[in-house]
Amino acid sequence: MDGKLEVELQFEYPRPQLERPHWISLNGRWRFLFDNDRRYRQPADIASWPLSIEVPFPPESKASGIGDRGYHLACWYEREFEIAPEGKRVLLHFGAVDYYASVWLNGRLVASHEGGHTPFWADITFALKDTKEQTVTVMAYDDPHELTKPRGKQDWQLEPHSMWYPRTSGIWQTVWLECVSSTYIESIRWTPHLDGFAISLEPDIGGEPVDNLTVDVLLLHGTRVLAQDSYAVIDGEADRRIVLSDPGIDDYRNELLWSPERPTLLDANLRLRRGDVVLDEFKSYTALRSVGFDAHKSGDVPDALAELADSPERTNQVVDLLRLDQNPRGTVEWRQVVNQNRADSGLGVAEVLSAFPKDAESLREAVLSDYRSEADAAYRGVDQSDELRWDGPS
Repeated sequence: MDGKLEVELQFEYPRPQLERPHWISLNGRWRFLFDNDRRYRQPADIASWPLSIEVPFPPESKASGIGDRGYHLACWYEREFEIAPEGKRVLLHFGAVDYYASVWLNGRLVASHEGGHTPFWADITFALKDTKEQTVTVMAYDDPHELTKPRGKQDWQLEPHSMWYPRTSGIWQTVWLECVSSTYIESIRWTPHLDGFAISLEPDIGGEPVDNLTVDVLLLHGTRVLAQDSYAVIDGEADRRIVLSDPGIDDYRNELLWSPERPTLLDANLRLRRGDVVLDEFKSYTALRSVGFDAHKSGDVPDALAELADSPERTNQVVDLLRLDQNPRGTVEWRQVVNQNRADSGLGVAEVLSAFPKDAESLREAVLSDYRSEADAAYRGVDQSDELRWDGPS
């Protein structure tokens, strides 16, 4: 097994709540060079590539195959890939590139992006060659001495000090391709409504606007069908509330509710149709749960929760208790861990994303209730555990 294939097998689908059956990972070996003097402005300016790098590991990391933690203003990446779109649109996705990114396909600029922690994508169909083999080039500019841009906890010094992490730059999240129809579902949002035993669905229709569109939804708990509906897309929207059957029997309700004791996920299959022609289909998932905060004095907290306090001196302090309306325990003290993988050879990028469910097992043993990671692919495993997840910024 060559190195490229091994890396591709280690990384899971990067967007688990909108999972199409066909996609191509571009993780693996890329050509690479540093551009400290900003000599190059476009791919044609580059005559040779002295280095190679393992994407998506940043060049400062050992896992990238480079491990250079010096100061570098810019770096370039390039690789070939093959694709046969067969009349579909081709979308190129980047999980994150630190900090300014420019992307070319076959020498044509297809995307520019600012922001080192946010994903972006581009429709690259117009730049594809008639032959299967295509060339993608990326330039990442990240001035290590520019302290006004958002940098998280990355150190500006050559060696990390105090609470600051080693500096990283360039591509540091998965790069991948997918093919879609000219009209497709670009994103999806689920919102549970525990009081009405319902779930709201908000699909965002992207691509070419056309009429006579329908969204089909199949919602499942295991093999049991909870809902099977079709909704007409009107003015580009198909936002609906799916009301689930509620017989009023607690045992039945509890089987469907997400709680630390029973972290139930509801699977969903979605299709976008124009008449009888299927334009898009994918898998997703959601859960029935409601989360809030209650402020209490520690002395009023039940004994079992008070034992989780850091010290007896907290007895008269006000603490935030995470309220899970569907949880038999009612409230749990919020104790969060952040997994940023800064200590490993990937410098923030987990080398095997399928290991995240094991992290969730460790959290349970440590009596922690919340998990935050910078990798979207990690969250399916956490959602299946008894941990909450945090999607907010650092």
